[in-house]
Amino acid sequence: MSAKSQVLGLAVLLFAPTVAVANNSTVAAPGVLLSGSIRPEGFVPALGVEVSVYQIMPEFRTVGGFAQWQTVKFDHHRFCAGGQASYQLVGMEFGATYETEGKRGAPTTSLHFAPYVTLLVASASLRVDIPVHGGREDKPSHGYDVGLVLTFKYPVEAKNY
Repeated sequence: MSAKSQVLGLAVLLFAPTVAVANNSTVAAPGVLLSGSIRPEGFVPALGVEVSVYQIMPEFRTVGGFAQWQTVKFDHHRFCAGGQASYQLVGMEFGATYETEGKRGAPTTSLHFAPYVTLLVASASLRVDIPVHGGREDKPSHGYDVGLVLTFKYPVEAKNY
């Protein structure tokens, strides 16, 4: 198989999910989530999954919701859910985050904001989580979270059965 055929095959796989989805469709998009954040203790990597469900409207505007789970440094868990909206290639997530207790931080609840850019099955966002509740006398909250997030999702049209 030639390199040209391989590139064409990859392009078909990447474009197929988005081309097949029409206006006024509801889409479910599960995928993987990779992030690197700056926190009070320094750089913090995390790995997890995300699922988005959204409605595609004319001019490729979308509105919907998302849910995320990540393991943070394989030390504790981060759960986040909220709403999202986009226009063409840019969008915004807003919601709430809950992080379980870890070696360095007590359970923490935060507000979540993440402007993003998306292209086909990949997106990149700037995540900002601002703690609103957490911490104890013996252990502080996980603190703020500002980081780069990469997601790779496969959109599938949700059929009405």
